[in-house]
Amino acid sequence: MKRIAIDMDEVITDSVGRYIEWYAQEHGRALRREELQGKSVPDVVEEAHRTEVARYPHRIGFFKNLALMPGAKEVIDRLFEKYEIFIVTAAMEFPNSLPEKLEWLNEHFPFLHWKQFVFLWKKKHCT
Repeated sequence: MKRIAIDMDEVITDSVGRYIEWYAQEHGRALRREELQGKSVPDVVEEAHRTEVARYPHRIGFFKNLALMPGAKEVIDRLFEKYEIFIVTAAMEFPNSLPEKLEWLNEHFPFLHWKQFVFLWKKKHCT
């Protein structure tokens, strides 16, 4: 059976949405996705907030209950019928993300075995 590796953040999960949500709650400004084209979230916020926003993924809860990207579940369900699926994610930089991402994956993709989850420092090491 052929194998497919699928990235988690911004392919399956909407982590940018979490940045937008938290920034609006903490600073009263709703970021628009159009502002983010080709930029990271810290690049588009006020300079005084950049370091804090860059640390959002280090906080407990950032990766918990992320929204699914539209269509991601349906596509993975279909791919699972023909391929061996591996979910790949860079998680080592953000230690709190490991249990949160694992819980999220088990909730949304219970048909995948934990051995199909690949937590890396850099995804380039997966090729």
